Formats: sequence, structure tokens, C-alpha cells
Amino acid sequence: MGFLSPLIGCTLIVVTFVTGAVPPNMLSTYFNTQYVKPYNSAQERCQAGGDPKPTYTWKKDGVVLSTDANYEISSITGDIKIKMVTALNGEGTYQCLAQNSQGTALSGFWEVKIAALNGFDEVKTNNPNVNEYSYFSMPCEHQPYSMPASKLDWLIGNDDNNAFPVSPEDKRRIVMDADGTLHFLYVTASDVANNPYRCQLFNAVVSLKAISLEQFLLNVIRVNEVTSKPILKYSKSIEGTIGSKVTLLCIFAGNPIPDVEWHKDGVKLPDGSSLPGGTPRYQLDPEDQTGRKLIISKLDIKDEGDYICRATNMFGTNEGTVKVKVTGPPQWNLTRLRSTRIPVGSTARFQCDTVSYHATSSLPMWMKNGEPMIGCGVKKLWCGDGTGCYDYNKKCDSRNDCPGSPSADEQNCPALETCGEGQFSCGGGECKPAAEVIRCDGTPQCKNGGDESVRHCGCKVNTDFMCADMKRCVSASQRCNNHADCADGSDEKRCANDPEKVIGNKYHFSADLKQLTIPDVKKIDTMCLQCLVYNFREYGTNPKPDIVGSTFGDACLTVLDPINILTGFPDKQMVQPGDIINFTISAQTDPLEQGNLRYDWFIGGKKYPDHFPLGIWSKIIQLSMGNTHIVIDMSTLTSHDNQQFQQLMGNLSVRVYHDFDQRIISTELYTEIIYQPPPRVIVAELELWYIALIIGILILFVIVALIICYLHRNRGGNYPVDKKEHQAGHDPEQELKDSGFHDVGRVNDSYHDEKPPKDDISLPESVNYDSDDMTEEYGGDFDVSNFKEDESFIGLHGEKKRRRR
Repeated sequence: MGFLSPLIGCTLIVVTFVTGAVPPNMLSTYFNTQYVKPYNSAQERCQAGGDPKPTYTWKKDGVVLSTDANYEISSITGDIKIKMVTALNGEGTYQCLAQNSQGTALSGFWEVKIAALNGFDEVKTNNPNVNEYSYFSMPCEHQPYSMPASKLDWLIGNDDNNAFPVSPEDKRRIVMDADGTLHFLYVTASDVANNPYRCQLFNAVVSLKAISLEQFLLNVIRVNEVTSKPILKYSKSIEGTIGSKVTLLCIFAGNPIPDVEWHKDGVKLPDGSSLPGGTPRYQLDPEDQTGRKLIISKLDIKDEGDYICRATNMFGTNEGTVKVKVTGPPQWNLTRLRSTRIPVGSTARFQCDTVSYHATSSLPMWMKNGEPMIGCGVKKLWCGDGTGCYDYNKKCDSRNDCPGSPSADEQNCPALETCGEGQFSCGGGECKPAAEVIRCDGTPQCKNGGDESVRHCGCKVNTDFMCADMKRCVSASQRCNNHADCADGSDEKRCANDPEKVIGNKYHFSADLKQLTIPDVKKIDTMCLQCLVYNFREYGTNPKPDIVGSTFGDACLTVLDPINILTGFPDKQMVQPGDIINFTISAQTDPLEQGNLRYDWFIGGKKYPDHFPLGIWSKIIQLSMGNTHIVIDMSTLTSHDNQQFQQLMGNLSVRVYHDFDQRIISTELYTEIIYQPPPRVIVAELELWYIALIIGILILFVIVALIICYLHRNRGGNYPVDKKEHQAGHDPEQELKDSGFHDVGRVNDSYHDEKPPKDDISLPESVNYDSDDMTEEYGGDFDVSNFKEDESFIGLHGEKKRRRR
């Protein structure tokens, strides 16, 4: 048949596209903390996408703001301006909400803090006597409050700009540590100054300086030069926030000035490794010529561990250790909270799963369109078991802020202890000078080990679980194993397999609140969801949690209309050679995905054209642009035994899909003529390897046969005399009886070497036992070369006997 043969198919339907509504997509996911001078203004902008275009609202400390005397807020642009920032009106935590008809999205937090620098308040003069070439240090004590942290310098005299040290040699010999203490590796006569040494703080935000009222006037006692090997004077463990830049410092006294090398896990640092973009991961401080300062450019969890600083001069070597611990806000575990689109009737799942670094994570707080659903909000702690939340500042305040007895906020409270300023509380009434305590360095400085306790140091990152009473760490494998390993049983609480918490018969939360499941969603379930997790820790006897950061996730659920097939196929379709088959598929789905619909065709379960040679099949099968129309032209297939025709028989299907839904429509192509394939003729062909195998087996049989013959020929045992003689026509047994040979003893008889007595045998005397002729007993008068073919000569003996007779 030609192309004008009857067409078998369906009609193309044109679908009109409708623009769909999209929930807000928050673009302002993170804001920097802003430090503001008192009574100055501050401003920020919030941005989000979405359709319809969203409007904006701002909250301060969880309370919705409106434009008033101190705030200017634009619901159109998302701008906010605080006209005057004070401690009572302006300082706080802000958050932006973007709203449209499909939901509400939330931004990250914007912290506004008042910058400040107080002054030193203690007047003191020190006049130490120091031997030349000996080590000496000056602490910068009683440093005042500063927000943010101020830069610290040392000065000589009353000139505020006369920072010290100045010369390169002084910078090698004199160094300041992270606490502001000035270290002289060894003192020289040049260190005597007519003017005092003083420390100074500078806050760049408020452009204020604070100069210490405590001063040092050195009196250097001249002595002969003293040399010494390196002596460790300072190495302090570091706790840094993930992603931050940190500097490790080891200070060694000694003369000559020691040079320092750094090692971690046996590898010398810097090791040449780089961060994305080419920044060295580790580098030595270029302003320090001794190598005692190692900079980690961007702190990562794998940077945790012990760093060995090794100092060397011509008189010896010494080492120190700096422990690095990584902390910070919760980090997303595998994936963050993400937006999704699913069709009506499906199940939506959202994860708010984070990991913490040397801190305890709060249970996630979930919100729907910015309104709390479950969990606790900003700077609030969970009472537990769904009984509410309390302000973290109210923990251990001797008042019950949670239901139950004892109240959750008054549990695990340390005993109150009073240690003086500059003292470290070890617990149990023990206090030590803070300068003498290096917390969590593996070596207890407190008698009771309080500086190395779990409460102070936390547990191993991602491998251990900290009990709620902060007295013990248990392995992560012991968490939720149906056995309480913590004294308070906290390792068996809020496990993932515990009963779900269901809100409103719709929202199913796992016991640990890390997963939200929404089954059988409807169009009205289009919404935005948020989750908030805090990291906090408690150190020493301070009952107030130290919040070390938070992680906020925002995602939207968009429920789509399912794919609806407008034009499909019959269940079966009969065809004949020469037919032209024409199928058109049309579908409609949610307006948001209508333009993303795609179509894939399959013949016999194989995708076309991926699994079909185009040179053969492109003349038979044609697809329209967009794959919504297929034509199968069998006009060249004129017989049922045609191979291509037979391949077309069977299942023909099309997959209609977008990223979030799919439908598969199928038909069965068949013909009424039963196809009988011709008998298959199998031609016997012996391949070379098969012939070689047969020859090898035959050779093996021949070798085995030869071996068997050889072994049979040389075997031991009895010679078949009777059989041979009878075959020759003789009777050996009768001949032996006639000769009296049966009376002769056998080899194994016990005659030893003696000859048998004559009178005991019946052999004729003609037999000579002393003869060397082995044929004597056979008569001795025949040729021994006349052996039988089987090497016997018994028959010859028989012939001789008969001749004698």
C-alpha cells in the first residue's frame, strides 16, 4: 500500500497554556551581623521571587513590625530601616517574610548589635627586675568589654600611635599571644625604656581606643650572654568556627631565637594543599620570620586534631602541641531542606537533618508559612515530650518553667560555685588561675580533671553522643539501641523509630522531628515550610547555654495537577503488511509544568530510536517535532515473513512525563495471519578448537593404554604354568607326581641351608643336588637355548621324559 492507504490514528488536540502560581522563593537566605554605633541607623533589603510577586513583612525577635517612628518598612521592595539603634529599641534579631497566595517564605536572621568599647578601670605600675637574656612576659589584664572584639596592641610611652615592637629583630624576639600577653624570648638592655609599656584596644566600628592604666617599667640587670635551647612558653588550644580563619601559635624562649616547624599526622605543614580558587590551605604568617604562626585559611572538620610545633636552635630541639577543635552552627547532613513539586495524591517528605560539632543541637523547630507548628523558636529550649519551650536564659534559675516534676529547665544544673575574676572553676569547689588552665588539651590541670570533662570538652564529632546530663559520651552506635547507656537514659529518647507525632491528622513528624511527612497531598496543601536548629553548649558551672550558631532552612511544597491524557490509544490494533499507522498523543498537566511535558516512544519495550538502526528504521518510523505524533509506514513491508514487520508486532507505548510526574499509554499491535517461521537449518560446522580437542583426547587415550600395557607386562605374581602346558598338550601335574617332585621342600620350608636327608625323599639318586647345572633336575641333556616362546622349558622336559620311557 502507498502512503495514501487508510490511516489508523487519533486527532491532535491543541492545549492552551496557562501561567501557574509559584510560591515565594527566598533569595535573601543569609545576612551578616551588623554592628552599629549607638543612636545610629541601620538598614537591610529582603528579596524573593514568586508568582504572584510577593509582598514583605519583617519581624523583630519573633514580633511583626510595622512602620512607626523608629522603623521604615516597604512591603513592596522588602526594605527595612531602623532610624535609631538603641539597646531598648533597635538592637535584636530580625527576619523577613515574603508572602503570596501560594505561601510564605522566611529569610535567614539579621542580627543588629550595638558596637561598644569600655575603658580600663585598674591603675597599676609594675617595676620588675629582669636578668638580661632571660625570658619575660607582660600580661594585658582586666580587658574591658568590646563589641565586636577589638584589636590589641602594645605601646611604649604616651604616644597612642607608638606601637611596639617595631624593628624586624624585635618582631622575632618579642611576640604577642592571642590573649594579649607580650612575650620577650629573652630580654636585652635595649628593652629598658624611659616610658612605660602599656596595652591598647582599638574598636574600628566605633573608632574608639582604650589604653590600659596598668604599665610596666623594666629594670634589666646586665649579665654575660646566656644561651639556651628552646623552651616552650605558650601553646593554646583553639576552638574555631567552621569556615573561619584561625592562627595557631607556639612561643619558645631561647637564645639564639628558635625556628619553628609544624606537623600534623606526621606531615610537615604547609603541605602545598589548596582550597578551591587556589588559596593555600595552610600557610605560615608572612610577617613572622620564625615560623611560629601557622594559619588555617578556612577551617574544616578534617582540620581537627593535634598540631605539633617543633622548635630548633643550635643548642637543641623542643616540641609543643596545639589542639584544634571545630565548632559552629549545625551543618546540613547530606542535603538541606529543599523545595519540591509533586502531583496530587502523592506523599511529600521533608528533611531537617543536621550534624553538630562539639555542641548539642536543639530539636528542629518547624513552621508552616512562618507560623510555628512544632518545636521551639529563637533562643528557646525544648521542655521535652511535646510539653512546650522555655527561654534559654531561664535555665537553672530555680524556677519551674516547664510542666512536670522535676521541671526540665531545672534538670542537670551544676552546683553553684564562686571563683574570683580570672579564675577557672574546675568543679567541686576547686578554682585555678585561668592562665594556668588549657582546657581540653588532654592533660588535666584541675585535680579532679574538670578542665577535661565532657561538660567542658564535648564528645567526638559525628561519632559520639553526649548524654543530656553532660557527664558521659557514648558511641553513636549505642544511640537508640534499646539499651540505656547514659545514666539519664537520654540516648534512648527521641529515636527515629519512636511513634510519630501527628498534628492536625495531616502532618506526621518523626520522634526526633528531623522528618516531616505529608501523605495524600491536595492542591490546597501548596505551602512553604521552615525549620530552625540551634547549636548550644554548656561549659563549667555556667548553667546558661552558650549558643554557637543556628541553621535555618526554607522550602516550598507545590502540589501539581496530575498529567491527564486527552487523546490516547485503543488497547489493541490490528495491522496488515502495507498499512500506514498514525498515532497522536496529547496531554494536559498543571500549568507550571505544561511547557515541560516530554514524550518517549517504545516498540517492544525498547526506546525508539535509541535501540533501532536508523538506516533501516528511519524509512519505516517517523516522529514529529516534540514526539507527539508517530507514523509507522509499512507500505514497503509486503509480506508477513518480513523481519521488520514481525518486530513491530507487540507492545507500542508512549511515556508522557515531566520532572515530577509521568503516565504510560500502551497499545498492542497484532495481525490475523499466523506467522510460521521457516524451519531453522543448523549446519554442522566443526571449529578448529573442537577438532583439536578431539585429537587431544585420542592422544590421551593412547598414552593411557600404553602405560597400562607396560604395567601389566612387568607385574609380579604367579606364572600360569598349567594353562601354558595344557595348551601345549601336556599334563604338568601328572608328570610331577610321576617324578616325585612333590616330595621336595619349598623355598619357605624350614630346612635352612641343610640338604634334606636322602632317606626322606623319593627322588632318584640320579639327581645331583651339588650340580651347578640348573637343568639337572630336568635331565640336564638338552639345550637351554631352546626355551619356549613364553620363556618356559617345561614342555622340553616333558618330551625328554617321554623319549626315556
